[in-house]
Amino acid sequence: MARFEFRLDGVYRWKQREEEAARDAWVQAHRRLNQARAELLLLEEELGRLGEGLPSGAMDGADLQAWAVYASHTRDRAARQQEEVVRVEGDAGAAFRGLVAASQERRLFERLREKERVRFVRAEEHREQREQDEMAGVRVGALPGRRWRGPARRDDAVAGPA
Repeated sequence: MARFEFRLDGVYRWKQREEEAARDAWVQAHRRLNQARAELLLLEEELGRLGEGLPSGAMDGADLQAWAVYASHTRDRAARQQEEVVRVEGDAGAAFRGLVAASQERRLFERLREKERVRFVRAEEHREQREQDEMAGVRVGALPGRRWRGPARRDDAVAGPA
């Protein structure tokens, strides 16, 4: 039997590489999202500690002002980090949609490849059967173009019609 060769094999391999790249991009985006969420969580915890009140002990005006500036700066950082989380979530969503599209394209080529392989196997089986039929015809002495009608029955020829 001849070896099956998918005529779009180069495109199929390219689609596989495209899917792998999309998967890598999604993993990276998901990693960035987890990191951004962790940073936001740390800032929110810091804001929670700041919200519990002023530090205990004696404070002068400069310490109070420094504490207020730090609290304001932490709130601003938390707000920027929240925006970053939203942006990175969008990037991760886009990367996931890209992965889904790449997977669908690869699966489409897999189905095409399988259909072509099935057609190839059937054609090979038909070709082999045709060759075997030709060989069987040669073995019994049939001439090309004539149908083999089976063994002659001598008793019909001798006895005549019934």
